Amino acid sequence: MHSHIVVDSTDRERMGHVKSELQKLLSNADVQNAVFLILANKQDLADAMSSAEITEMLQLHEIKQSEWCIQASCALTGEGLREGLDWIASRLR
Repeated sequence: MHSHIVVDSTDRERMGHVKSELQKLLSNADVQNAVFLILANKQDLADAMSSAEITEMLQLHEIKQSEWCIQASCALTGEGLREGLDWIASRLR
């Protein structure tokens, strides 16, 4: 199984909610050993959190049962989208 999640890199207030929803998702037996791509969107904005900051806030390094990748991206320009999709495609082969 694979999944992708898009987070707003400028929305610090909602990161707690995103973390909670991600934890709920990961507790589901159907997604054990899933592959997750997290797109850190809006990286073109000055107040955007870095991928490292988002990784820390979402405690991604604690995810042991699934493979994951966080990719900095900008939906307006497409920056980072190809890299993220290439990563997830390589895991599905």
